[in-house]
Amino acid sequence: MCERFATSKLKAYEDLESIETFGFRGEALASISHVAHVTITSMVEGSPCAYKACFSEGHLVPARPGEAAEPKPCAGTKGTQIVVEDMFYNAPTRLKAMKSAGDEYGRVLQVTAKSHPCTAHMKSAGAAGGAEPEGVVAEPKGR
Repeated sequence: MCERFATSKLKAYEDLESIETFGFRGEALASISHVAHVTITSMVEGSPCAYKACFSEGHLVPARPGEAAEPKPCAGTKGTQIVVEDMFYNAPTRLKAMKSAGDEYGRVLQVTAKSHPCTAHMKSAGAAGGAEPEGVVAEPKGR
């Protein structure tokens, strides 16, 4: 599922000119699985349960160390859910730039405040001195 070009419908470069939809492209799953932890839960109509699979570096991996790397039956609803966690966790540039979780959290708040003015009043709670962030508190605007 997360292997490179596993779902490609493009046969030639010219096929790019005939794309009619802008939906999620399956090729993206392979790229995403190289920089994040990906979990896919899927259930088809008529199935008694859903199945959950975890991917890393484009390959099926165990959900926990010591377990088999295969889809596991689980509770679910009809359809497919793709969860992407820890985006860029292994990117060397990010790892070098971020000195602590508090530093990274503070930068996320800065970017969010710049791109979404309604969140500009948010500040991190407990992140002083690079400590692990405990949450976000909102101060009333105008104070």
